Amino acid sequence: MKKAALTVLFLLLCLMLPAGAVSETDSGIQYSVKNGEVTVEGFNFVGNTMSIPEKIDGMPVKYIAAQACRSNDAIVSLKIPGSVVSVGEFAFADCKNLTDVTFSGNTEIIGFSAFRNCAGLRNVTLSEGLKKIDDCAFYGCTLLKALAVPSSVTEIGVDVFNGCSALTLDVKNNALARDYAAKYSIPTDFRSSWGFTVAASAVGAAILGAAFFAFDRFVLKKRAKTKPSEKK
Repeated sequence: MKKAALTVLFLLLCLMLPAGAVSETDSGIQYSVKNGEVTVEGFNFVGNTMSIPEKIDGMPVKYIAAQACRSNDAIVSLKIPGSVVSVGEFAFADCKNLTDVTFSGNTEIIGFSAFRNCAGLRNVTLSEGLKKIDDCAFYGCTLLKALAVPSSVTEIGVDVFNGCSALTLDVKNNALARDYAAKYSIPTDFRSSWGFTVAASAVGAAILGAAFFAFDRFVLKKRAKTKPSEKK
């Protein structure tokens, strides 16, 4: 009898803690837990703004799984917290109505084709701490207009911005990004990099020139007003 009771208890514990089980929050975030860390597996929610929490059930949200939100037409705005280390392959690919993505910090990897073919994507805010933007991460995001590459980025994959015909890269903080933009003929925001220095120098020279011109006119006027008797 005692042995049977222990067996039943063991089976109940197995049912309560199944390996790889997927749960869902009240806001519709589907997730799994491994070694005390949360992986977002999918989204099932009504609304257009998704702010992923830093913790679920007191455990840090560390990963967004591959294809977690692929082809989700409901999502318009996405906020990824600083607790997230990586965004998986195709995680938000083909989300045609997604327009804004904000990384709050500490995300190290944006995976292969993570935001591929997000045709409506216009604004992406990356954060310091990002190390790798994998191949085709923003491939085909035709409306993406501006993106600043953090100084922490040390790897940018192939075809990351292929098809981003409206894009201008802000590369003032990252030499790798400058070289990458030159290699793939991607326009850069020169006003935010060396172009700003040139412009500032030009303005400074113009102001200095105007000051010398005004001083010369002042001297000439003073000489013109000087009486002949005062001259030696």
